[in-house]
Amino acid sequence: MSRVPYQQHFGLDANPFSMAPDPDYLYLSAQHKEALAHLLYGIGTDGGFVLLTGAAGTGKTTVCRCLLRELPDKVDVACIEDPQSSAEALLAGVCRGFGLVDVAEAGRSVKRYVDRLNDFLLDNHAQGRRSVLIVDEAHRLDVAVLEQLRLLTNLETNERKLLQIMLIGRPELCKTLERPDLRQLSQRIVARFHIRPLQWREAGAYVQHRLAIAGGHAQILPDGLARWVHALSQGVPRTINLLCDRALLGAWTRREDQLDAEGLTRAAQEIGLTSAAPQPWEPSFAVAAIIIVTIFAAAVTVAGYETYGTKSTAAKVAKAMPLADVERLPASSTVARRAPRAVEPDEAGPPTPRAEPVVLPPASAGFIWPDAATRSRSSALAFAALLQQWGVTKEPRGPACESRLTDDLRCLRGRAGLDELRALNLPAVLHLKDDTGNRADALLLAIQDDSVLLKIADTEQRLAVDDLATRWQGDYSLLWRAPPAFDEPLRVGSRGRAVAWLRTRLARLRGEGEPASPAQAFDSRLLAQVREFQVLERLEPDGAAGIRTLARLAARTDPSVPTLGREVGRL
Repeated sequence: MSRVPYQQHFGLDANPFSMAPDPDYLYLSAQHKEALAHLLYGIGTDGGFVLLTGAAGTGKTTVCRCLLRELPDKVDVACIEDPQSSAEALLAGVCRGFGLVDVAEAGRSVKRYVDRLNDFLLDNHAQGRRSVLIVDEAHRLDVAVLEQLRLLTNLETNERKLLQIMLIGRPELCKTLERPDLRQLSQRIVARFHIRPLQWREAGAYVQHRLAIAGGHAQILPDGLARWVHALSQGVPRTINLLCDRALLGAWTRREDQLDAEGLTRAAQEIGLTSAAPQPWEPSFAVAAIIIVTIFAAAVTVAGYETYGTKSTAAKVAKAMPLADVERLPASSTVARRAPRAVEPDEAGPPTPRAEPVVLPPASAGFIWPDAATRSRSSALAFAALLQQWGVTKEPRGPACESRLTDDLRCLRGRAGLDELRALNLPAVLHLKDDTGNRADALLLAIQDDSVLLKIADTEQRLAVDDLATRWQGDYSLLWRAPPAFDEPLRVGSRGRAVAWLRTRLARLRGEGEPASPAQAFDSRLLAQVREFQVLERLEPDGAAGIRTLARLAARTDPSVPTLGREVGRL
């Protein structure tokens, strides 16, 4: 990393605010952990797309570089950092990325490129290797090229897809993927995540993290300046780098040992930031603001009783983390956590037999949007029906995901593809819109090959998957029952009641006698048992018990867990 004039003055070993996407300097905020977890999860899926978006400078490329360091040995990656405007040029780049230089430089046709890639992917699969394509700056791709990428996911064997594709781009990529002619691609997205700017506390921690990596000390940025840095930069990491680099340069020229508000403001002006610095809090303005906020809050409270599901609520759901099997990192704040009740590992009863395939009612001649399916009405009915699936008869005060349910139920909200919900096998509330843009919620009850069964405004309807794609962009809410004291994915070295629960349930599933006092340490024997269960359930056999593994195990061993096609009370 290049030296900077102020490096010796502040006792730094390197440039802490370089523009290079160096993974050594990646500050793992809660959402950056989630982003990395989604990409790692995508590596383990059986093909399809993983989508990572964020505004310019929010750290997408750095997260991607960090991912490359975390990849297992048996993964081959092709990275396209400057996507081309034609399908031929893009395919040539993919071939070069996988080391197929001969075909890439021969000016081949689309068919020749695809045939050569197919041979390479089949050979990789035969050797037990995975193939991943990462496309950065994917928002620059036009529809025809995106469609060509979708066709690459058709390369498959009888057991699995051969290529996993990760699309990294700015928010406009999401709008592009909402086009009707890209509906099939959108359906194949198995995980989505959007990186937002840092909060003010995170902005301060970000600066201190980079200074520490470069050998600096915490006093360079006093604690009280975190809000100032955030206000000037709007929380965008790249902008923070520019701001702090210029501010340190100014402090060096003035022979100052730490940054101050005046120096940061001057640096912001020099690099052309238009964001206003934090203003002093005038008492008269404070009084007026309190009055305005109080009146507004009262109005929102009254309106909330009448119209749950307003635009603000929809926005919360749209921005929530997509469901992913976060096997490698701690559970995130997007999981509405409930205090787990004290459940002994042997409390749940006998194993549950596999559910018989559900038989859906005949398909109707087109989807019928009920007159009563307004957003507020359908939301209340859908969440009530979801709670009934779990045997909860007490009506919540407000949306189920924002109300206290039972002590062991947790709520997940986010965006996912239908295949991911099918794999998790839990009923979920889908957030739909009709042909005119009106929004409503429906409960997903069952999935068959080409259709789903929905319950909307007390009406059950069968809907073709293609028709669902025109009304659903992947937003969902669902419930799941966590093991006792479960806080993060379980792996070798984990301890506690959640590990004891895992050991007992696996023993029950195998028909073995349940131990009187199951060991609470995750050892190599339990690792082998978890992997065996994951193989049988067609999950990634990585031996870590995360949300998908635990939810599937609960469904197999607990009759109180509803699944797609099986309701409590219908066993």
